Amino acid sequence: MSTSDKKARVARSKKAKVAADCYDVLTNVFEKTHYKGQQQEIVEAALEGEDILVVAPTGMGKSLCFQIPAIAAKNGITFVISPLLALMKNQVSRLRDHGVRAAALNSESSSEERSEITSDLASSNPQTRLLYITPEKMGTPSFQLSLSKLYNRGKITRFVLDEAHCISEWGHSFRIDYRNLGFLKKKYPLVPIMALTASATAIVREDIITNLNMSPSLLTFIHPFNRENLFYEVQYFKNPQPQSQYATVASYINNLTRRKGGEASTGIVYARRRETCDQLAEFLRRSGIAARAYHRGLSNAELDQTLTEWENEDQCKVVCATVAFGMGIDKANCRFVIHYDLPGSFEGFYQETGRAGRDGSASKCILYYSREDAIRVQKLVSRNHAAREQNDGPEPSQRAPESIQALINFAENTSVCRHVLICRYFGEVVDTSDEDVRKSYCNQMCDVRRFFFILV
Repeated sequence: MSTSDKKARVARSKKAKVAADCYDVLTNVFEKTHYKGQQQEIVEAALEGEDILVVAPTGMGKSLCFQIPAIAAKNGITFVISPLLALMKNQVSRLRDHGVRAAALNSESSSEERSEITSDLASSNPQTRLLYITPEKMGTPSFQLSLSKLYNRGKITRFVLDEAHCISEWGHSFRIDYRNLGFLKKKYPLVPIMALTASATAIVREDIITNLNMSPSLLTFIHPFNRENLFYEVQYFKNPQPQSQYATVASYINNLTRRKGGEASTGIVYARRRETCDQLAEFLRRSGIAARAYHRGLSNAELDQTLTEWENEDQCKVVCATVAFGMGIDKANCRFVIHYDLPGSFEGFYQETGRAGRDGSASKCILYYSREDAIRVQKLVSRNHAAREQNDGPEPSQRAPESIQALINFAENTSVCRHVLICRYFGEVVDTSDEDVRKSYCNQMCDVRRFFFILV
C-alpha cells in the first residue's frame, strides 16, 4: 500500500469515527433519530476543527450544531457567547436535563455559581462542556487571563458566537461588545470559531467573517430561508381606536380556536409598547383567551412564570410581548405569531415570525399594517439612528433605514408571493418563471392569491 493510500485510509477512518461520535451524541444524549437539514455536515466539520459560519432560519436546530461537537469532543470547554440572559438560562437548563455539564456566567450568576465555575476553569481537567457567557464578560481582562491559561493547556475546544449578526454594523441588532470579539482569533489562533445567525444578508455575512478574523478556508452553510409551513398575511385595522383593534385581535384568535374544534392554539402577539402588551393581554383575558403580558417592565419572577406557563400551556396560551420575548424562545407547537404593529426591521420580523410552526405544521404569521404606523416607525428608526451618532451611544445599525423600507414594501406588496420576497431580501435568487419553483416557495401559503410574479 502506497503512502498516499495509507493517508487516505487513515483519513477515512478518522472521518468515520467523527461521524460515529456525533451520531452517538445525537441519539443517546439528545434522543433524536436523525439530523435536520445540514446539521450532520456542520457537527462533523466542527469536530474536525473547522471555522464555520451557519445561517439558518429560526427552528432549524442551530443550537445542536455546536452542542453535539462540544459533547462529542469529550474534553475541553466550548465557550458560547450569547447576547441574552434568557437564552442562556433556557439552553443551560435543557442541556442539564440531558445530563450535560453546562453553565452560564453573567450578571445574574450567584457568587456560589461564579466560584464553582472559576474553580472548574482553573482545574487541570475542567468538567464543564459548554459555558455560556456574555460578550461583555468575555472581553474583561480578568476573564481573558483565565482564557489564556486554558488555551495554554489546550482546554478550549471552540468559541461559538450565537446571534452573530450582532457583530455587524449592517445587522439589525448591532452591539459594539460583539464587534470587539475580533480579539479571539488574534489571541487564541488555534481555537476554531463557529458563528451562527438566523438572519444575515450577504453584506452581514461578509462583515461577520471579517470582524471575527475567521479562517479564509472557513466553511459556510446557508440553509434556504423559506419556511414553507408558515402562512404570511397582512391585515389592516378598520378602526384606529385601541379597544377596537384589541377586539380584532381577540376575534382572530377565537376564530382560530373555533376552527380547531374549540382547542385553543398557543401563540405570540408582538407589540411595540409595554402599555399595549398589558392592555391587550387584559382584553384577551376578558374575551376568554388565556393571555399574559411579557416585557422588561415586569419582574424576572413574573417573566419566568409567564414563559413556563406558556411553554407548558398551563394557564397561558398567548403571550403579548415586546421584543424582550425573543431569541432562544423554543416552543415547537406555537401556531401563530401576530404583529400588532410594524416591527423595527425586516430581520426582526423574520426572526419573530420564525417562532411559529417549529414542528413543521402549518402556522399563521399575521402583520397588522397601516401607512401611518409605517411613517411612525420610519421616524423612530431615523431618530434613534441620529441620536446614537450624536451622543456617542451604542452604534446604530447601518442597515436600519433600508431594512424598515424593505419591510414596508413587503407589507404593501400585492403581486409577489411573500415567501419569495423574504428569500430575495436575504439574497436568494428565485426564478418565479418556473412553476415548480413558485410552488416550492409558496404553494398558496400567503395572502397574495394571484401569482403575478415580478421576475428578477
